[in-house]
Amino acid sequence: MGKEKEGDKSKNDFSTEADRSAETCIISSLASLFPSITIIGEEGRESGHTHKMCDVPPEWIISDVDEAILAKTCPPSLQTLAEKDIVVWVDPLDGTREYTQGFLDHVTVLIGISAHGKALAGVIHQPFYNYQNKESGAQLGRTIWGIQDLGVGGYTPNPPPANKRIITTTRYES
Repeated sequence: MGKEKEGDKSKNDFSTEADRSAETCIISSLASLFPSITIIGEEGRESGHTHKMCDVPPEWIISDVDEAILAKTCPPSLQTLAEKDIVVWVDPLDGTREYTQGFLDHVTVLIGISAHGKALAGVIHQPFYNYQNKESGAQLGRTIWGIQDLGVGGYTPNPPPANKRIITTTRYES
């Protein structure tokens, strides 16, 4: 099986509804916190559709912030950016097929941030990380992020093995 192509999902498909609901929650939450940014969602009705605040139930709006990240000093290279210059790209449910098949370890939310056509930051959220360990009290979900001139957070990278390469693939593509 190859990678899903645009149009593979039916409008009434469960996975498509999950994608749309997740996208609506993410985009509405971001738009409520940062009303001047441009947000482009993968599940928009047309390619490259720009979203602003949607009419959603109030409980769908997430306003929690990570104080540890906000306590970091913004790199000088990013301090002059205006909200209106920022574009946020949202893939609300990467691994839709895996989600519907119960392979929850493979499900991520992907967010990319750019300004003036240049990538600045990225976020990978694994909402079901540790779902098999929830009985042990492990925290469900994790977020990994990277910001230009600031670094990465959410995990500690392991150094690559000496004189070896690491190759990453998906379940469907070798």
